Amino acid sequence: MSRWYEKIIAAHTQVTDNVSHYERLKGSRYFVWQEEGRTDYVNDNGQHTEKTVHGSTDLYTKTEFDPWADEIEDAFEAAGIPYQKTLAGTKEPESGLIHHEWTWSVRDGNDENQQ
Repeated sequence: MSRWYEKIIAAHTQVTDNVSHYERLKGSRYFVWQEEGRTDYVNDNGQHTEKTVHGSTDLYTKTEFDPWADEIEDAFEAAGIPYQKTLAGTKEPESGLIHHEWTWSVRDGNDENQQ
């Protein structure tokens, strides 16, 4: 099984290589993703049975109705990554970039105790 971050990276790079972890890129069209928390599930014996990482993805673009917005959703769907679009294209005054945001949750498939 793959680690949670491998699933997230693969979903993003299915759309483009213009993607970064945490840091904004220089340019006019790119994704930034970051993890923001984790939920651990514990069985009756106190063993971790599942870990789910929660995070978000931001798309910054100058392209109105950018097809990458649909493509990242398609990539999340294909990878089985639950997501929610939380920001639907607001223009940032300083940069002039249009900002979209999604939140997602990914099960960490490297847990030895998963059932």
